[in-house]
Amino acid sequence: MKEELKSILDFWTKNTIDQSSGGFVAELNDDGKLSNADEKGAVLNARLLWNFSAAYNFCKEPTYLDLADSAYNN
Repeated sequence: MKEELKSILDFWTKNTIDQSSGGFVAELNDDGKLSNADEKGAVLNARLLWNFSAAYNFCKEPTYLDLADSAYNN
């Protein structure tokens, strides 16, 4: 279960972090790369906040806590 959780969260970590403004962007192009869309969805960021918070509580991986903080602050 931990390996599956890590695999799913690794996808979001590697592909959706908004490096310029923080938080997460959900729109990917056909190559799986971030599109040029600047809009962020509140629902997506709230879900990722919950997911990374729960993952941190389960795994105690500091990276997940940092990502939860990023979702909260953006």
